[in-house]
Amino acid sequence: MKPLHTLVLGLLIAGTLVAAVKVPSSSVPTQASEVIRIDDPIPQLADIQFPNPNRYGPEPSQFRMVAATPMSNELGERWALVTLYNPTGGKLELENNMIMATFANGDRSLALNLNLRVDARQNQSFAVSFGSHKFPIVLVETR
Repeated sequence: MKPLHTLVLGLLIAGTLVAAVKVPSSSVPTQASEVIRIDDPIPQLADIQFPNPNRYGPEPSQFRMVAATPMSNELGERWALVTLYNPTGGKLELENNMIMATFANGDRSLALNLNLRVDARQNQSFAVSFGSHKFPIVLVETR
């Protein structure tokens, strides 16, 4: 079991503490191997096309992908920092099955533990987990 830790972040203005935030222990890595880092940029490949005979992919949504930056740690956890745009006039809910990562060996994974709302005509950035995998993420997509 991980030891319980609480990290207190403070905001100092002109030497006076004006705000403090406690970060739960689950957000504080206990070892360097747990730290999530941004992966090296994906080379600009002409077109990544792995076989997909079952046409496995994300469920259709109205979101537009603005950016996706793969991240990982030494334990093989695969994440992406994703920015999506909601072009509609109302709030949209993003669910696990609406965003998918493709790994360098062609395997695919839907997002894990994802459930959030994006306001109308807004960009929103968030970290998305795709579980653990030996190979790096080469593509993150919505449909």
